Amino acid sequence: MSSPSKQRRGLRVYAPPAHCITVFAMALLAAGYASNPMTAHASASIQRPNNARPQATGSFSRDGGLGRVAKYPGNGGDMTAAFANRLSSGRHNVEITVGGWLRSYAVHVPPQANSVTTMPVVVMFHGGGGKAEAARWETSWDRKADREGFLAVFPEGTPPDSSRPGRFVGNPQTWNDGSGRDFAAVRRQAPDVAFVEALIKDLKTRCPVDERRIYVTGFSNGASMAFRIARERPDLVAAVAPVAGADWLTDTQPIRAVPLMYITGTADPLNPLKGGDVAIGAKHFRPKPPVEAMIRGWVELHGCRPQPRTVLDRDDAKAVAYDCTDADAVVVLYTLDGHGHHWPGGKSLLPQRIAGSNTARINATDVIWAFFEQHIKPAEKGGE
Repeated sequence: MSSPSKQRRGLRVYAPPAHCITVFAMALLAAGYASNPMTAHASASIQRPNNARPQATGSFSRDGGLGRVAKYPGNGGDMTAAFANRLSSGRHNVEITVGGWLRSYAVHVPPQANSVTTMPVVVMFHGGGGKAEAARWETSWDRKADREGFLAVFPEGTPPDSSRPGRFVGNPQTWNDGSGRDFAAVRRQAPDVAFVEALIKDLKTRCPVDERRIYVTGFSNGASMAFRIARERPDLVAAVAPVAGADWLTDTQPIRAVPLMYITGTADPLNPLKGGDVAIGAKHFRPKPPVEAMIRGWVELHGCRPQPRTVLDRDDAKAVAYDCTDADAVVVLYTLDGHGHHWPGGKSLLPQRIAGSNTARINATDVIWAFFEQHIKPAEKGGE
C-alpha cells in the first residue's frame, strides 16, 4: 500500500558485563544504537510480569496540567469468541510476513480484554540495538496496560544478519527511520512502515482494537520511527510520543497533523538538545537537528500559537504546551534538567559514561499515557 503523504522538495542502573562495552559498541550507541546490552536473543517463553506498581515519583497529575482527561471505556460484553486467533491475557510473541520479510512483535494483553468490545493500543519501538523484551523491561508499559486497560505492543526491528538472532553487539536490531544514517535497516530500506500497518491489521484479528485510539511511542532510533509513522501514516494513529530521538523526515508533509508529545533530557550526549554532532572519540555521526527546530515544525503543522504555556515546572522537569484554535495541548515538550539518554522513570540500560546520568524524577510512561488518553483519531469522512 502506498504511503498517504506528500513530499515537498527540497535510580537504578543496569551495569552490563565489561566485555559488552567495547569500542565498537560505544560507536553504535552514539549513532543511535542505544537500547539493550542486556538480552542476547528473544526468549521463546516470556513470564508474566509482577503486578506491583512501579514508583512514579514526580509524575504529574492525571491530566498533567494539560486539561481534562476524557475516559473512553469499552462497552461491556463477552468477547471470548469474537476472534479466530484470540490471545489470552498475558504476553505473546507473534510472527507475520511483510513483503517477504519475516517480522515479529510482542503483545501484552491485559485482563480487561475479555470484557470490553474495544481497547486502546500503545506501540512501543525499542531503541537501536535493542529488542522488544528490553523495551518492555525498561519502560513497564505492560504494567501500565494492566492498570489502565490497553494493549501494549513491542515490535522487533531487523538485524544486519537475519539468519542470526539480534544482538546488541555484533547484530544490532534497528529501524528504518528515514534518516539516511548508516544503519542496516536504513541501508536495506527495511519496510518498517509497512510492518507497522501489517502489525495493526494482524492485531485486530487477535484482540479487541479501538482503531481510533492507536498510539505510538519509542526511544532513540525508535523515537525516530515514531516520528516517521506520524509523518507518513498519520491515518493509523491518534497521537505519538517520541522520547530522545530525531525527526528526520521534515520534507514529508502528513495528511493530518498528529498530536505530539516529545520528551528529552538536557544532558543527553546521544540526543543533544541544541542538535549537532554525536561523537564517541574521533568517530562522528550525522548531526542531529535541534530539538527546538523539530518542535517548531510540528507547531507550524498544527497551526498552533507560537508562544507556549508552561504546564509543569518542578522536580527538574519543565513542560510547555502549544495550543491551537480548535484544540488545547496538541504539541507538548518536556525537558528534563540534567537527564541523559535513558527512558525517564524507567530502568537504565546504559552506563553513565556512555549515556549520561539518569536523573529524571518523572515517569515517562505515566506522563505519555495521560497525554494519549486525551486524544482520539478523528473519524474518517463518511464514517461514524
